[in-house]
Amino acid sequence: MKKSLLSLLFFLLLIPQLHSQDKEKKGKVYVVWVTKMDGSEEKGFFYEANEDGIAINKSKTLNESNLILVEVANINTIKIRRRGAVGKGAGIGLLAGAGLGIITGYASGDDPEGFFSASKEDKAVFLGVSLGLLGSGLGAVIGTTRKKIVINGGINTYEFHLELLKSYSLIKN
Repeated sequence: MKKSLLSLLFFLLLIPQLHSQDKEKKGKVYVVWVTKMDGSEEKGFFYEANEDGIAINKSKTLNESNLILVEVANINTIKIRRRGAVGKGAGIGLLAGAGLGIITGYASGDDPEGFFSASKEDKAVFLGVSLGLLGSGLGAVIGTTRKKIVINGGINTYEFHLELLKSYSLIKN
């Protein structure tokens, strides 16, 4: 039983490594929310940051016809989050919580016979599922955090943060 579980866990951990070897390296994609000085908001994929302002792509493609340029004087705040961060956080939380629950359940051992007795396997399943769900929710909440940069239409403030913004943009120039 233990050998089959360990073998299954080993192969599940090995599958993403085998699949990722065929992929070519792609740039990290970030989602950006730009609040303008008039209170309106533009949301899309962070395409480029330059001296003129921020270019936002409304679609997932690299087609430049979908770009929206928000000029520096119109930018109030910029919020940035990596695309897929919520799902990744939920997945990591699920694995961490489930792993902790399974280990805790097995480590606690069998209960003595009685009304509320449970085997270590039952406790491992119960704790693995419940802590996995809790960890998944917590990871998703953590994944929703955004990096916030306040510009307030100031060119000097924007220029101060320009190198950081370029590091988040898809087009590095």
